Amino acid sequence: MVWKSLRTKAPVGKPILRRGVKSELVAMVQEVLKDNGLYGGLVDGDFGLGTENAIKNVQRTRKLTVDGIIGNQTWKALCDIANFCEC
Repeated sequence: MVWKSLRTKAPVGKPILRRGVKSELVAMVQEVLKDNGLYGGLVDGDFGLGTENAIKNVQRTRKLTVDGIIGNQTWKALCDIANFCEC
């Protein structure tokens, strides 16, 4: 998986995260966003409206499709912001 990540210059094997998902991975994303001044809500692992809006802002800034869903390209943007995944 690491080689595939290096070849595509993007994270591989990360789940798609969207509004309604509750997980430790969501909490990690929230923490990264918060640490970088991109999220002002609670770090609770609940992908709610605040998290969705923060992700949309990241997507808008990085000129990605603005849908509030963390897919491959948004994972790449998050990895660029903070090194918490194999990219």
